[in-house]
Amino acid sequence: MVQLLKPAGVHGPTARGRRIAAAAGLALLAAGTALPQSIARPVATVRLHKPQIISSPQFAAFAGVVARLSGSDSVAPEDCPAVLDTLIDQYLVEQEAVERRLIPTEAEVDAQMVAQRRQAEQQLGVDRQLTDEEWRVVIMRDTGLTLEEYRERFTAGLVTQRLVAQTQSDWMQEVQEPSADDLQRFYNVNLQQFVQPEMALVLHIHFSTLGLDETGVRQARERGEEALQELRDGASFDDLVVKYSDDSASRYRGGELGNRYLRRDDPAVLETLGAPFLQALFATGVGDVSGVVESNVGFHILKVVDRLDARLLTLEDTVTPRSPQTVRGQITALLTSERQGRAYQQAVQEVAGELRGRAEIDVFEANLEETCPAERS
Repeated sequence: MVQLLKPAGVHGPTARGRRIAAAAGLALLAAGTALPQSIARPVATVRLHKPQIISSPQFAAFAGVVARLSGSDSVAPEDCPAVLDTLIDQYLVEQEAVERRLIPTEAEVDAQMVAQRRQAEQQLGVDRQLTDEEWRVVIMRDTGLTLEEYRERFTAGLVTQRLVAQTQSDWMQEVQEPSADDLQRFYNVNLQQFVQPEMALVLHIHFSTLGLDETGVRQARERGEEALQELRDGASFDDLVVKYSDDSASRYRGGELGNRYLRRDDPAVLETLGAPFLQALFATGVGDVSGVVESNVGFHILKVVDRLDARLLTLEDTVTPRSPQTVRGQITALLTSERQGRAYQQAVQEVAGELRGRAEIDVFEANLEETCPAERS
C-alpha cells in the first residue's frame, strides 16, 4: 500500500484512544472548507488575533473526516470533545501563522503535492506518471479523503510545520538515534517482515489490447504468435522487443519489465496484469522463453533472466535486489522516523498549549452534545 505523507496535526488532550486522536491530528481543517447544509449553531468560539466561530456544520464536517481517517463511520460521542480540541487548536495555529506570514502560497502547495504524487508512483513501482483519476483513487484508498479534502489537510499541515519550525526550532535535538540493541530487538520481533519472497527479473514483448475490439484482440494475439515463431527461428529477443513491443517504457532497454525484480506476490503486477500473468512468469525457467501469455492489458512473451529463492533476509542484506539500502538501514530509518514523529507531536502540543494560554476560548457544551455523534460526511 502506498503510504501517503499525512500532515502532522495538533492533538486534543482528552482522546479516548490513540486511533481517534491520531486521526484527528491528521484531519487539519483549512479555512474555506465546504460545509454541509444544516442549521448552524456555535459549538465554540476562539480568539487569538481575531474572533472566529466554530459552527455545528463545521464541526460535523471535521468530525466526519476524522471518522474516515480512523476507518469508522462516525465519531463516538465520548470522543467529540477531543476532536473539538483538535479543531480549536488548528484555528489557533492558523491565526498565529497568518500573523507571522507563514501561510504557504498555492504554488508552494502545488509543488509539495507533486512531490507526493511522485512518491506514490515510486512506491507503486510504475514507470509512468499516475493519471489524475489514479491519483484520486490512491488518495481515497489510503486516507479515505477526496483529493480536495486531502489538499486542504495537507496545506494545514504545512502551516503547522512552519509554525513549529519557527517557534520550536530545537525539537529535533531531542531525538536520539536508535542503538544497535534497538535495531536487533526490532528485527527479532518483526522477522516476518524480512522474508523475501521468490523474485524474478524478466524481459517481455508486449502486445497491447487496451481499447481494442474482438478483431483487434485476435490480431494482437496473432502478432504475438508471429514474434514467438521468429524467436524459435533464431531471431534476437532484443531485436524483437524493438520491433514488436507496445511497452514504450521498456522497448529500448531490452524489454525489462518494471525496471526491477518482481515478487511472486507483487501487488503492482497483480493489480495491473493479473494473477495468471504471475503464474506464467514463475512457471518459466531462468533463461527460457514463455509462450504467448495473456494478461489484463494484452499478450506477452516472457524471458526470465534471473530468479531468487524465498529466504529470510539478515540485517546486512539489501532490502531488495539492486537497492543500496540494507535491512539495518531500513530499520534505522523507520525507528528514527517514529522518534521524530513523537518529538514533533510533542512540539506541536507545546505550540498549541502556548497559543491556548493567550487565547479566549468558549465551548458551548449543549450544542456540542447535539451535534455528536457526527455522521459520516
